[in-house]
Amino acid sequence: MAYQTGTASDPVALLNSLAAFASNNGWTTGSVQSGMSFASPDGAKFTIAAGADTLSIRGCTDFDSSKTPDAQPGASPFTTTLNAIAGPFAGYTFFAGAESGAAYLHGVIEAAAGIYKPFALGRLVKFDATVGGEYASAVNWYYSSYAVNDPENAYHDYLFDSENTYNVNQSLSHVRADFDGKISNWMRLRYLWEGNNAIGSARRQGMLTSLIGIGYQRYNKLVPVLPIYVFGDRPNNLRSPIGYVPHLRIVDLQLLEPKQIITLGSEEWQVFPAHQRTLTWGASPSTTPSSAYYGYAFRRIA
Repeated sequence: MAYQTGTASDPVALLNSLAAFASNNGWTTGSVQSGMSFASPDGAKFTIAAGADTLSIRGCTDFDSSKTPDAQPGASPFTTTLNAIAGPFAGYTFFAGAESGAAYLHGVIEAAAGIYKPFALGRLVKFDATVGGEYASAVNWYYSSYAVNDPENAYHDYLFDSENTYNVNQSLSHVRADFDGKISNWMRLRYLWEGNNAIGSARRQGMLTSLIGIGYQRYNKLVPVLPIYVFGDRPNNLRSPIGYVPHLRIVDLQLLEPKQIITLGSEEWQVFPAHQRTLTWGASPSTTPSSAYYGYAFRRIA
């Protein structure tokens, strides 16, 4: 089955469940020092390490079982980390599959009732033959009282985010594209051109910002689900498209509920908040996390 739900007691148990699910869907898993290796059917490679209350994901180009995730061959200099997931969890949902041959492993952890932590790894559906396309992205939240209730705070990191600027939690979503003669070239996602970044889609600075809050379509009452395109920096302040994320979309949740399944033609998509859907936000100080109506839709394949 290309999706699975369940519960887990802690990050180690969660990682073991993810590895078993991945193996059942064509991925190859193994061990590295202080973590596990995940290789997709189309050759994308990642390591995932479980901490006391974290899962850290890092792209690489090959595996060496004797080395830690940061020392793997062709390892990304960045890691993307799901934080504040000590467990036990209210539940998880995993998704696996491929779109146009690009394999993926996506998931959402319900850390507590109504509190979600999405993550995504796989390969973009590429627009050309550029080597790469591997991506790793996870929601990482900053729980300071002045930031936790602000969905636009730049200390948070969303899936394929544009605004994570300060990296206070050492979590950076990343994608690979070997542009301009570079090898094992990993780029962090944000909105600024700095010579070797990839531009994100989510939130105010993202490419989809003007479309996310558009509301439902008047002719069919459906909320649009927006594809996540990824562009990479090139010389002279230019960017080139790399591809889009398979079977994952950005969606506004103002008219949708967490975990709701929506039907688009013959397809089923399940929606989740970026972190926690709330009707109000922006209070400071606060102890209530809010990602407002920001959400993600995951293709659900039986």
